[in-house]
Order: sequence, then structure tokens, then C-alpha cells
Amino acid sequence: MTQSGYDTAEEAYSNPSVNIHATLELRPEIGSLTQVVYNATDYLAADKAELRVAEQKADQLQILATESGGWNLTDMPEWLDVSENHGGQGTLGTVTFRLKDGYQGTEEAPSTITLRSNSLKMSVKVYPYDENIIEYETPYVRKVWQAADFGYAEEKFVPGGSLVFIQDRYLLFANNYNAVTDGTLTSFPCILIYDMEQQQVAERLSEWTFEGQTLSFRGTSDKLDLIDDLAVDEQTNRLYVMRRQSCVEVFDISDPTRPAYVTRIGKLFESGAYTRNRLSGSGAMLATTQYLLLRDNISLDTYLRKDIVSEKFQEITCVTRDNQKMTHSDYHPTQWAVDPTDGNIYMTEYDNSFKGIYSFDLSKADSYVQSGKYWQQQDLRSRALPLTYQPTGLLITDKKVYVTRLDGSLDIFSRKILESAPAVRTFAPVEKAENIRLRTTTGKFGKLQKIYLDPNDTESFWSIDITNHTLVQLNMFKSSIEIQP
Repeated sequence: MTQSGYDTAEEAYSNPSVNIHATLELRPEIGSLTQVVYNATDYLAADKAELRVAEQKADQLQILATESGGWNLTDMPEWLDVSENHGGQGTLGTVTFRLKDGYQGTEEAPSTITLRSNSLKMSVKVYPYDENIIEYETPYVRKVWQAADFGYAEEKFVPGGSLVFIQDRYLLFANNYNAVTDGTLTSFPCILIYDMEQQQVAERLSEWTFEGQTLSFRGTSDKLDLIDDLAVDEQTNRLYVMRRQSCVEVFDISDPTRPAYVTRIGKLFESGAYTRNRLSGSGAMLATTQYLLLRDNISLDTYLRKDIVSEKFQEITCVTRDNQKMTHSDYHPTQWAVDPTDGNIYMTEYDNSFKGIYSFDLSKADSYVQSGKYWQQQDLRSRALPLTYQPTGLLITDKKVYVTRLDGSLDIFSRKILESAPAVRTFAPVEKAENIRLRTTTGKFGKLQKIYLDPNDTESFWSIDITNHTLVQLNMFKSSIEIQP
């Protein structure tokens, strides 16, 4: 109900108050401890109601309680580390809050902790990042493997395809060197199997036999072949080798030093015709629990791993093929990645209509497999995460997402890039305003194509420098700058 007040100040002063209610809060003054809960006898006090922690930056909270039993902290988030979680009566305590090792602040949600003292309590908000902190990660070259390390002259060493680590000991990659002399092909690609323990090449795979015929990675003088990608299925010890000439060679590498040939997917040199066995300009592969995924220049093919056997040489049929929306011209470097936290699958992609990362839902192919159907047109993409540039390589860890660009530079993202689109950078680079260029030990900029996690060191990464024709091991130098408001 609304009522009018008195007409004049004199009337209001001379008459009793009507409909006026006030609450008087009594609390002691405790210096810098401005956050106080008081029950007319005892109090619980702190110097702030919000805390901000980040990598390499802690925050502190001063606490004082006058009730018997002192104070304690509860409702602590998993990512937060504290120097003390309780204190005595009447003693000023200082608690240091830090981000735990292994946690990335920008990937954790803010949390509210509770400060208690018997019947008294107050809430303190903790933010796992600080807007005034800019964090930097700069790659530096820790190790370089070049031609001489693998027994080659510099002009005859063209590392490519991808890097595959197996048994935490062997490194596999392609030497894509081709040579034509007087119209005759005199050198062609091979796969190097390098023993990292012995620090020597254990095998150079270039030719092999199958049903009485000699096979190789040999192209022709007018149509050179290249190895575009390697993938390993360690459950079955299979090595898959993607060739530019429209096929995938499959080997058994139970003994990595003695690869045994299994079969071929697709038909060699059949890139000119649109057939069921065409894998023109193959770009990337991924072996999952049930499937082998092949990305080529016209489609994304889904093969059942159990169908990839010697008896079906060149006639292995895919379960699904997306040839309506995945077509582009020429060869595009592409890389698959599996999220180690949930097993979700992603792939870089760029064409005239899209630049970014796709996520995939393989369950869309399961119904066809269960009903025995093959050669079905099916779009397995579930989400699109656009970028403003052409991405080539992709690596996902439990902390970050690493993306190489077509220009050979590297972007480092928070994992939030996988949650929504468009993606937002959260880690500022050093070299340029948008991304990071790799400066080699000679001072010459390198050009990275694809990126891989070191199996023996989760803080190290590997890539192929396609400008300098070297393999590089990268570490990340972490630093931060605090901006004073």
C-alpha cells in the first residue's frame, strides 16, 4: 500500500514515523579485513571476497576468527591448491592459493569456497585465471634430425608423410625424394624405420613382394609418387601407408624391423576415373577401434578394419563415402586427432567454402555395418569449428589444442576451441600478432606441417620442417606478463 508523506518538513519532524523500517548491522572494524561476519559476540573476517590464481601467479587471503575452534576452508575445487585449510582462534592467518600442476586455468570454471568458523561462514569466489595476466608459449627447437642422421646426402632427403612412433622406440616417416635421369626414374620414395634407442635406421622399406610380383613406392618419370600419410593400428600391428597415386599399402609391423606386406586399398594410378577404388591424392588416415578413416581429395571413406585382408587386394569396399561435400582440387595436407579426454575425433579441413576443424560421429556408420550394407553416402561430420586460415596439422592434449597453418606457423589454443565456434585464442604468441613462427637454430624460419606428441615426453612435440627438410623436436617456453591496471 502506498501512502503520501507529510506536506512539510516541520510536520514530518513533529509527528511519529510511519512505515519506516531500518536494520542496523553492527560489526567491528578489523583493519584491512573488510569482509566480516558478526553475531554480536564473535566474528569471522577476511581481507577480500574474490581470489584470482593463474599459472605462475598465486593469490593470498588473510583470515581471522574469534570463535573457539578457529576457522577452516571447505568446498575446495579439484584444481585449487592451498597452503593451509584451517587456523586457530584469534590468530591472523595468511593462506596462499595456487593453481595445481597439470591444470590450465582458462579451462576451469570459477568456484566458490566456504570459509567457516562454527556458526559463522562466508563465501569467497575463486577465479582460476587473471585477466591481467597474458600467458605466452613460445616453441624452441630442442633437437634437429637431418639428412646425415639417416645416412643421406642433404639434397636427397625430403622427409614427409607424417611421423609415427611405435613401441615407444621406433620412429617411422617417409623420404619422398624422387629423381629422374635422362627420362628414367632412378630414385623413388621409401619409409624409414628409425631405432631411437640404437640411434640408427633399422629398415628402409621401398620394395616388397606379393603373390610373386615386386611392388614398390615407385611412380613413373611423368607421374611421380609421394607418401602423404602414415597411420599405425597397434592393436593389430598394422601400418597404413597413403600414396599420392590413389592407394593405401598395408603392412604387418609386429616386428618393426621386418615389415610384412598385407594388402592394398584402392588401385594404383586410377586417379583419373571416378571409381569405387579411387583414392585420388590421399591426404590423411586414422585407425579407430572399428574403422579405418581415409580422407582423400574427393571424399571421406570409412573402412571396416576386419575387411582389410590380403584376399581383398585392391577390392576392399568402404562402408560409407561422403563424396557430396568433401571435394577439393589438388593435394591438401590434413591431420586427424583424437581427444585423449573423451575419445572424440577431429580433423583439419579447408576448401573454398570452409576453413577449420570438423568433429566426427562414427556411430552414423554403425547401422550400415550392422545391416551388412556397403558403399553408402553418409556425412559423418557432427560439428564444424571454423578458423580464419587454412589449417594443416592438429594435436589435442588434455591441456591445449595445437594447430599448424598452411604457411607453416603454429597456433596454440585453449581446449575451449573444441566447445564452440568461432574459436577464440587464449594464448598470446611472441613472434606475431596472430600466431607463432618457428625460428630454427640457424635463425631461418622453419615451416611446420603437422604436429605430433612425443611418446616419451609429454612436454615435447615433433614436426617436419618442410622448408629445411628436417625433423624437429619442439619444447615450449612458458612465460607471462602482468598488466598493471
